[in-house]
Amino acid sequence: MRKYVASLLAFTAMPVAAACAADIAVKAPPAAPPPYTAYNWSGFYVGLEAGGGWASSTSTVVTSHSSTTNNPPGTVLPSLDYSGALGGFYGGYNYQFNQFVVGIDGDWTWANLNGEDRVAAVLPPHDIGNRHDRIDWVATVTGRVGYAVDKWLFFGKGGWAWAQFSGSTDDESPTTGAAVATNTSQETREGWTAGGGLEYAVTPNIIFKLEGDYVKFNTANFNINETITAGPSKGFVGTFARSATSNLTMFKGGLEYKF
Repeated sequence: MRKYVASLLAFTAMPVAAACAADIAVKAPPAAPPPYTAYNWSGFYVGLEAGGGWASSTSTVVTSHSSTTNNPPGTVLPSLDYSGALGGFYGGYNYQFNQFVVGIDGDWTWANLNGEDRVAAVLPPHDIGNRHDRIDWVATVTGRVGYAVDKWLFFGKGGWAWAQFSGSTDDESPTTGAAVATNTSQETREGWTAGGGLEYAVTPNIIFKLEGDYVKFNTANFNINETITAGPSKGFVGTFARSATSNLTMFKGGLEYKF
């Protein structure tokens, strides 16, 4: 009898338990995250850059004052090496298709690249020339081709470059050390440039850049202004021709804003 009553009670409770279970809310599965979109490099950008550079220049005497010079025409002066800091700004535009990026880039960089040496003239009295030359600024316009891996961009570039070279030479007597002449010059040289580097998108708009560039300048023809300060020709002022071959290597880091 007891078994019969227990079975009857259990059977009676079953609809109630089923109804309660039906009233329990079923939690919806979490929504799928939105599909990931790779970084897009297309757009305009501007930035600031800084770094260092190393250059070399070799000058040749084209014309000179025959009665006072001891470096006659055709004299090739020893190569002068420069080094120092760079800093400036840049900008350009990129267009991305698939993983490839093409664009145009331009920059203007203030330079403090200096070179100094002492050179003895080739003919008597072998005056000593104390050269103090520098590169004042560098500008480039280049095309770029790159390969994008999401937020990383690896690129190569090539185009044209310009730089302003300034120089002064103080000649002194090799026996007394007294000043005998001064020479000054300033000219803009131009040539081709090539380089490459990488960029990383820190945020959608902020990009960090590292790059290295090489510039090979065309042979430059320019004038120097010479003033004789001692000797029989004291007070003489003249302008004479020089030519020079030069090159420049630069390494720079940059921080840019992409619109």
